[in-house]
Amino acid sequence: MFGSFLTNFAAGQGTTQGAADTGTTIFFWVLVLMMTMCGILGPILTRKKFKSIVAYVTGWIMWFFFAVLVSQFVLAFAQVVLSYSVDKATLKGTTFTTLFEVLMYFIMFAVMVWLPLRRWKREQLSKLSVSKKGQKSTTKPARAGQTTATIAQTGQPDSRRFILKTAGLSHVPTWNDVKNFLTMFPLYFVTLYAASLIFTLVIAMFWGGDVARQVMGQTQNIGFSATGNSPLALVLIGFCLIFLAPLFEEMLVRGALFGKLRARLKFWPAALLTAIVFAAIHGQFNVGIMTFILALFAGYLREKTGAVWSGMMLHATQNLIAFCLLFFR
Repeated sequence: MFGSFLTNFAAGQGTTQGAADTGTTIFFWVLVLMMTMCGILGPILTRKKFKSIVAYVTGWIMWFFFAVLVSQFVLAFAQVVLSYSVDKATLKGTTFTTLFEVLMYFIMFAVMVWLPLRRWKREQLSKLSVSKKGQKSTTKPARAGQTTATIAQTGQPDSRRFILKTAGLSHVPTWNDVKNFLTMFPLYFVTLYAASLIFTLVIAMFWGGDVARQVMGQTQNIGFSATGNSPLALVLIGFCLIFLAPLFEEMLVRGALFGKLRARLKFWPAALLTAIVFAAIHGQFNVGIMTFILALFAGYLREKTGAVWSGMMLHATQNLIAFCLLFFR
């Protein structure tokens, strides 16, 4: 979950060493991101086009991280204000943590969608102004599927359709989305197990078995306590892990970010870059490996179905399994 990102980095799971480990992990994934951009894009593009693509890709990735930081700073400010009237234990409780998670995702989504929506509306109103003057429009129809003629009928661009398209919700869930999820589900978990095994063996080979167990055996920091939870607390935690996180993370990452990168890149470069960003934002090395693989499969499902529903189902199923193992074993 994104909610654990700044918690890990700032608090380091309670230790200075934890914060350093998280910073090292993020640095590792950012380095991989830079190498991927140069390695994949460099040989296949001319120098001029390469600079243009890199600027575009970097801009959207930076905007995504900006959305994350804005949400975290707003939450930090809210916690400081509330701390004057609410004790620290209550603020760290399940109810307030759930409210903060909901607020964080809504802020991220608003920031991530606001810039492209504002630009798109300006473009569409400009087209409308040109058409009213009787000039022939030479631009393509809007990405959200709304033509200039439709805008002329309503007088305003259809923001709702644009937001749904940007979030990867171009159609309602269908049986085809379910079938694609069920088809990829077994292959995903086989791939995940194989990747975990390979990384464990490689780390053990170079740094020893103890380091491998320490690195690959870390429990993901989800922002909630794994013990002493009431039934209501478990319901709230389950809501955040199984519904809220898959919904918003898929709309933000496979919807908005992947969609913007895919507009200028082929599928695999866009999928790899998005997967690296998704892994880095979780702030733990072993969790990064898991989320990297999840992002690749969810990106493929996004590409195949044209929406995020199948990937959302895959994400929710993984979180459901993790939830059961963490709270009911």
